[in-house]
Amino acid sequence: MNARTSLDTKPIKQLSRSESKTRRLLAAVLVGAALVAVIANIFLVSSNDNRPYSPDSTAKNGSAAIAALLKNEGITVEHVRTAKQLQHIDSQTTVLVTNPVEISNDDISLMVEADARIIVLGASGVFDPTPWGFQGDLSLRSSRSVVADCEDNAAKIADQIGPTTTTIGNPPSDSCFMIGNEAVWATAPKNPKISFFGAPDILTNQFLDERGNAAFAMHILGSQPKLAWIEGYSSFEFKNDSHIKSALPDWLTYGAIAALLSGLWLVATQLRRFGRLVPETMPVVVPIGETQAGRARLYARGKDYAYAASVLRAATIQNLASRYGLHRYSSRDDVVAAFAAASQRTPNELADMLYTRQIRSERDLRRLNEDLNELTKEISHEH
Repeated sequence: MNARTSLDTKPIKQLSRSESKTRRLLAAVLVGAALVAVIANIFLVSSNDNRPYSPDSTAKNGSAAIAALLKNEGITVEHVRTAKQLQHIDSQTTVLVTNPVEISNDDISLMVEADARIIVLGASGVFDPTPWGFQGDLSLRSSRSVVADCEDNAAKIADQIGPTTTTIGNPPSDSCFMIGNEAVWATAPKNPKISFFGAPDILTNQFLDERGNAAFAMHILGSQPKLAWIEGYSSFEFKNDSHIKSALPDWLTYGAIAALLSGLWLVATQLRRFGRLVPETMPVVVPIGETQAGRARLYARGKDYAYAASVLRAATIQNLASRYGLHRYSSRDDVVAAFAAASQRTPNELADMLYTRQIRSERDLRRLNEDLNELTKEISHEH
């Protein structure tokens, strides 16, 4: 009897352990799925609300407040992210370009041909203003406030705005909000419908209610019945079926994503048998010149030679500037003077190479790259 009892109880104990392990695993999967669903919901629903200058963002660096004010005044505000949306602009549209680097020359031509009112923000570093019709160079010039000193109605009403970020050199005589000889607000000499604005932060929720920021923003953005707010833009289009997408409930989409992530989490934590992890020295440092050169090659393949040239020039300046006490806010004159003193090149030759030379073809870009490499070798050798 005892022998039979011991033989009968052994399978029962094994089954109990198996059931217990299965239940623990199932509970872990359910908890993981719930956590992933919450996290996915937060990121998928709210990710669009955290980008700088987004008209949908209520964060400090977002622009939901000015967008709401414009809508209350009857202005149709459209958040433009794709090239398809850009096709809808016309002469009754103001186009706000928050990041000019994202816009191709073809996109610029489309906006100009549509006779739209275009405002280009100096929000992201230094970009090439030439395709937009400007002749001067950009400089990073931050100021807490700047006073209107022109006859522009919007500027006179605002009187004072700030903070500023960027200025443009060689501005037309009717430019406003001057810092030295450079302007925060300037109109393209050959196209009065294109303007540069170097105080983008006044459009944010954080600074909108300071000084005359709201008044100036309302005047420049509300001059037309429609406002195309370009932010998070990509010229690449993904084909999809809007009817199928609209027929699917949101919970099914998020549930599928949660299930997929839960499965991956289960594989990684419960079924992984890859052996010991091998430590590696971190961080891995990649020279900035290599990353900039890679970016330049990408733009060159896309035939955006002017921007590829600006990337190569920026990489060269950044690579050499620290040796001579220069920094990101150094002016063009300071850079040229420092490089001229460290090389056998004349200031005019350096200004042409680093700033003014027009790059219109792959041949021009290749020659510029060779000249920049020679300059780097020359200065490095002298140094």
